[in-house]
Amino acid sequence: MAKSSPQPENQSPSRYGGWDYARDLTNHVFALIHTGQVFPAFGLLLLLLSPVIGYLLPESERAPVLYELLATIRSSSGIPYLALLGVIVGASWLIRRQGQMYRKEIDRLAAIRSELMHGEQPRTLIKEHRSSAGEQVKSVILPEISPPPQEGGSNP
Repeated sequence: MAKSSPQPENQSPSRYGGWDYARDLTNHVFALIHTGQVFPAFGLLLLLLSPVIGYLLPESERAPVLYELLATIRSSSGIPYLALLGVIVGASWLIRRQGQMYRKEIDRLAAIRSELMHGEQPRTLIKEHRSSAGEQVKSVILPEISPPPQEGGSNP
């Protein structure tokens, strides 16, 4: 067993800094883009940034911006924004639901595989996969094809 060298007592544990946060955030954003969950991520980003923007606005400009936002929501151009919000919420729900369904299916298949490999005594247990040990010969079964009959001639 390998021995690990002890940490010096005067050394503080590693800190989680701003660069670590930026690295993790970009990794997660790219993971969301890769899995197709970018729209809920952008909606969440907008919801998280709106209080920050509101805090950074001077107090004299907060009320007019809020009134303009509410007027936009009440007008006909606010309907697409509300629809976008509904789509984001619906997509988030759908993604969560699909994940639950996939996890249930994976658990079901894992239980079946475990039962087949480590089941009760009356069953034949799979101790080793032949194809993984190189014993399985690759073969292809082709149907027998007879030539079509020829008209007016003899067929051998």
